[in-house]
Amino acid sequence: MRIARLSISVLIAGSTLAAGEDIAATPSAIDAVTVYLDRAWVTRKAKVRLVAGATALRFAGLPAEFDDASLRVALSGGVRLDGLLARSVLLTQRSAENVRVLEKAMAAADANVQEQRDLVGVLDKAFAFLNGVEVSRGDKLSKELGRVDGKGPEVADYKAVLGFLVDERLALAGRLRQARAALAELEPVAAAKRHEVEQAKRTSSLEQKEVLATLTASEAGEVEISVSYMLPGALWFPTYDLRVDSERKHARLEYHAMVQQATGEDWSNVALTLSAARPTVAVRAPKLEPWFVTPRNLAMLNGPNGTSAGALRQLAQAESQSGTFGDDIRIDQEQGKSYNPRDNLLFQSRNRAASNEAAHKNLIFNAVRIERVSQALEHRTTSSVFPVAARESIASTGKPQRVAIVEGDFDLARSYVAVPRTSLATYVVAQAVNNLKLPILPGEARLHVGADLVGTSTLDFVAPNEATEFYLGKDESIALTREIDNKNSGRTFFGSKKRLEIAYTVTVRNHHDAAVDVAVHEALPVSQDERIRIKVQTLAPKPVESDRGVTRWNLTLAKGESKTVTFAYTIEYPDDLVIGEFQQWEQTLKAK
Repeated sequence: MRIARLSISVLIAGSTLAAGEDIAATPSAIDAVTVYLDRAWVTRKAKVRLVAGATALRFAGLPAEFDDASLRVALSGGVRLDGLLARSVLLTQRSAENVRVLEKAMAAADANVQEQRDLVGVLDKAFAFLNGVEVSRGDKLSKELGRVDGKGPEVADYKAVLGFLVDERLALAGRLRQARAALAELEPVAAAKRHEVEQAKRTSSLEQKEVLATLTASEAGEVEISVSYMLPGALWFPTYDLRVDSERKHARLEYHAMVQQATGEDWSNVALTLSAARPTVAVRAPKLEPWFVTPRNLAMLNGPNGTSAGALRQLAQAESQSGTFGDDIRIDQEQGKSYNPRDNLLFQSRNRAASNEAAHKNLIFNAVRIERVSQALEHRTTSSVFPVAARESIASTGKPQRVAIVEGDFDLARSYVAVPRTSLATYVVAQAVNNLKLPILPGEARLHVGADLVGTSTLDFVAPNEATEFYLGKDESIALTREIDNKNSGRTFFGSKKRLEIAYTVTVRNHHDAAVDVAVHEALPVSQDERIRIKVQTLAPKPVESDRGVTRWNLTLAKGESKTVTFAYTIEYPDDLVIGEFQQWEQTLKAK
């Protein structure tokens, strides 16, 4: 196919395009969609029978928000594009095809409900009439029964009348129950149809666009034409299921995407491609500028009101982890400036009606996820494309829809991590190599061990063939204890100062049937105040790593073996200095 592009200066072929309203709309359907992190590239296709010479086509009912500069037209065969125009169309009523179809279904459902209500009303009145009928006195009943012998009614006459009344009441009662039951089933259906129409109207717009094109064909025949455009209101982010066998030796990673869109048009049975690129982000090497330090620069780096940019970043991360987004803050890494993700084109919508806000709020809620993916890709790669094998249908409601991407199996090398200061549980860490042909993007993974769902883990960016670690939950077969060593701990006073002597013993016991490696992490205090003096006295055995108080021991334990880690330190500080955690120790330690 040859591809034509709408230039900034609109192309118009004679007066044909200007009189586009006289051209019948060409039926087209969305065939393929590429979803980026903050927008979508939509391709519509149509088959058109052309005559030899010039033909004018009109593609109507397109979203009002698509980017005119992104418009592309692809043609098959010996067909030339002579003119192309995109223009906005204001509607007097909502004329979206799906709205009309839903309204027709709603009218039919409402008619069924009204018909059933009418039946219930008639049966109600008939039943009330029978309940009001009284058996008359003898002489009146004779006349009513048509007797001319002057004799009063016999027992059989009364039985006949009463039997008639009973039979009719029972029959009517049964029909009334059936009618009311049918009405109870029809009313929720009609209510659901009304809700569908309301939802469709919210996501439809009173403004649309249409594309007018003039083509010249060298000969008559059928050609395929594709119209493509970029528009905001779509995103996707990765999500995973990590399934590990009970021995934690093998894992299957199920790679999914949560796709959301509120573009104003449904995607039905489309070829879907997911891209981790952001098309509007400039791809170029950074230019290093001289760094001139001035008081103003320092103020900018410190952030508003003297708050450091690092502290603001921590605040933003804390809010995003808690699921709140209302006042989420993002920090420009270089300038320390804050900005709001809503400023992204994804959330700008000059033509969107206020009634469509609900669908876009669904997008906003997950915007922080795509920021994390985007930041990871900025540091590791420019873009990644994830083809989806099956054709998908995604409604323009803004609600997330799970789409399968790929699955992969991993061999795991198992190890264990313990942080006894915060938890006496031992955690399983598995080393693996990403043998997928796709990168693993930052996202959440539901962790399954055997047949059990044990929790949620977080995955970071992992390139193909890159080594990574998976955190696989707790292991109950490795026991931990962390106890203060009272024999070597205590407090003393000298002058206006006090000294705390603190010693701990950490014991690790292996209850597995084989040897295990356990990494024990401990945080030792580090002074950042000249009035507080801290000295480490004992670290046994010698740790393999110690950086600013974070210390790690690697222990290898045979089956049934236990090992201990001991550490001790002293803390000296003025007696009148109140430190919360030190006070807890003082209440535990005996004076020497």
